[in-house]
Amino acid sequence: MEKFSQDVKHESQRGVILLTLIYRGLEWVPWPELRKHMARQGYPLPDDRLQFHLNYLAGGQYVEVEKRSAVSIQTADG
Repeated sequence: MEKFSQDVKHESQRGVILLTLIYRGLEWVPWPELRKHMARQGYPLPDDRLQFHLNYLAGGQYVEVEKRSAVSIQTADG
């Protein structure tokens, strides 16, 4: 029964990820925003668990995962 309840919990977490993407119009969602949204929905996940769920969804072709790095933009003022 423990395994079943964990499976249901994981499915719920992946459902929240998909709903977040749907609410955003299936556009790119920054990592911190996705983490905050998961926590607000009652699923605060460490980075490795969130990455696991994203990899799982990407394997089923439900999502595309891109790694982007933050870019520092300098103005003409310095």
